Amino acid sequence: MKMSLPPEIGSFFRAGSAALLLTTPCVVWSQNAASRDSNSHDGLEEIIVTAERRAANMQTVPVAVTAISADSLKTAAVDATYELQAVVPGFVYSENLSSPLATLRGIGSVVAGPQNESHIPTYVDSVYYGAAPGALFSFANIERIEVLRGPQGTLFGRNSTGGLINVITKKPSQTLGGSASVGYGNFDTTMAEGYITGGLTDNLAADLAVYYSDQGEGWGKELVSGQDMLFRSSRAARTKWLLDLDQTNITLAADYSELESDIGGSVTPYPGSLLLNGTTFSGGYYDTQRSLPPLGKTDSWNTSLNIQHEFSWAKLVSISAYGETVAKVNTEQDFTASRAADFFGYQEFSQFSQELQLQSNGDGAVNWIAGVFYMDRDAGYDPLTAVNVFSIHQNQNTRSIAGFGQVDFPILERTTVTLGARYTKDYLEAEGYRVGITAPSIPAQKREADFAEPTWRLALNHRFSDEVMGYVSYNRGYKSGFYGLTTFGVPPVGPEILDAYEIGLKSDLFDRRVRLNASVFAYDYSDIQVVIFQGTSTATINAAAADVQGLDLELTLSPMRGLTVTTGAEWLWKRTYSSFPGAVITIPNPSGAPFQPCTPGVASTATTNCQFNGDVSGNYLPKSAELSLVGSVEYVAPVGYGDLGITVNANYLSTSYFDIVNRLRQDAYTIVNSTLTWTAPDQRYNVSLWAKNLLDKEYLIFGSSTTTADVASPGAPRTFGVSFGVRY
Repeated sequence: MKMSLPPEIGSFFRAGSAALLLTTPCVVWSQNAASRDSNSHDGLEEIIVTAERRAANMQTVPVAVTAISADSLKTAAVDATYELQAVVPGFVYSENLSSPLATLRGIGSVVAGPQNESHIPTYVDSVYYGAAPGALFSFANIERIEVLRGPQGTLFGRNSTGGLINVITKKPSQTLGGSASVGYGNFDTTMAEGYITGGLTDNLAADLAVYYSDQGEGWGKELVSGQDMLFRSSRAARTKWLLDLDQTNITLAADYSELESDIGGSVTPYPGSLLLNGTTFSGGYYDTQRSLPPLGKTDSWNTSLNIQHEFSWAKLVSISAYGETVAKVNTEQDFTASRAADFFGYQEFSQFSQELQLQSNGDGAVNWIAGVFYMDRDAGYDPLTAVNVFSIHQNQNTRSIAGFGQVDFPILERTTVTLGARYTKDYLEAEGYRVGITAPSIPAQKREADFAEPTWRLALNHRFSDEVMGYVSYNRGYKSGFYGLTTFGVPPVGPEILDAYEIGLKSDLFDRRVRLNASVFAYDYSDIQVVIFQGTSTATINAAAADVQGLDLELTLSPMRGLTVTTGAEWLWKRTYSSFPGAVITIPNPSGAPFQPCTPGVASTATTNCQFNGDVSGNYLPKSAELSLVGSVEYVAPVGYGDLGITVNANYLSTSYFDIVNRLRQDAYTIVNSTLTWTAPDQRYNVSLWAKNLLDKEYLIFGSSTTTADVASPGAPRTFGVSFGVRY
């Protein structure tokens, strides 16, 4: 267990502390100057977050977090989790056949698997959504979304090394109300959503949210059959029931969602690469040609019970949850008429979790929270079939129990120390067998393992004024190990560890017309769970260490009524593997077409790409861009009747790579979205025109390299439409 501070991290901390001390007097002076020049402008609204499992003003929480309200999501044309990249700097979000693939500050995964929990997990109303396909949903009743950066090793139910997405939905209200909207867009896309809430008795309120989206035309074509490709259709519903018994609140929630999509399914050859028959692909950017069109279909339902009781001295919280997800996935890897690389997968998930918390009531100077968390999760293939080769039936059960606690206490009038710790014990059991066709059969077998790891948080924050806070922190995050469910007789992948060192500043300036938040961070990332491609299959190993260093900056301006300017930036000046020997390297077959065996003189199958072992130390982490920028300008002004609002949102990513070899790349690109909304004087009716990827930029969201082909999947082209909404 590493407890010492690496020399380079110490240098980083000294430099960062000096920068913070030099910046702070200027910020405080600016705030004092602003207080002498105030006017009637109300400034930026206070944002409440639950980043530390209790409601608090975001500007008082010593955690790097981006919070986006439901209204801000709408004006930025963000309708689902896979579009959060447009509003969160440093956040790269894509999907692989209905499974989300998120990267934050360079930490994340390039391939999803049923047993492999996300580096950037999703929580909905404090419930951990462990099934990756079930975490890819649209927003119908969202109050806000919080994206927490860095390892979350103490307070949240499942540790993560990259951060987390915290979705907070609306609470049912005793007052009858709701909203509804319908819309239509290009590619024959129809959309509708609705929300209704109200009181059923004096102390019981309920709500219901529904969402529907259907894309009738694909972005491209499958050239052999002529059928549409690249589409997404989804349906979702969620309900909450809130029983208020004075000192006790009971909330019952349930949701159901369906998603059908072939986006992110390696549906096209990587631009310029050769196919297995030695030719290049001649179709359009959004077209494909293959024997088995990819498809992902997901059905997911979840339910939870949240009970909170207020004592005179503390609050007791119980969160019970259960959910199931079934995902059906079809894909192939060679882009020919051959069925040799066709795969059919049926992924099944079920999960029960129970969390108990005891929290201080916030009346004193010391705030604390203590709790326990238990999870029982099943995930696997039933089956995974490689056509004419084999059929795998294998499941992994994970049982996890953890105890955690955190305390905040003042050491000076304006200085507070945070101490937090968690101890997690994970038990793994994998069972399965393989039915061989051309590959040999493997009889049923069981594998067992367990992992235990302490994680912690140490932080110190100081309020230089009522509007300016600085903090330093050291956090350790842990991501549990797992078994590979396409292999047998192989030990599990071990846990990975991330130590994060951070210096941050939060400030509201000029009578809250300006909000400036910044953080400088350094990661020591070890035992990384790395996905490698072996032939046409994937495997995960602990094979690497990496160093990540960077700066996050978010600036929000409200210089006048109706005008809000929001900008964000992330600069990763270091994001490389510090050690990665023995990596599986995939390169184009040097013989060219017609392809020869990769090893001269050795009888083997001639393939498009060759694989060998090598050292990729010094290469960039996949899907980590050096520079990420987001920005939006929103202006709302009264017109002859009602208000007219326009928002322009832009997201820039510099060059990044999809593979550890840094061969498959996505060049720098910018995506621009825009909305134009008219709202009636009583705020009841609205009409919106919206456009996403306004400049029709071509870019990739997924890429991988196997022995049969270099494959990729494009992001969305320009989409646009109109929606009509009503509130009551």
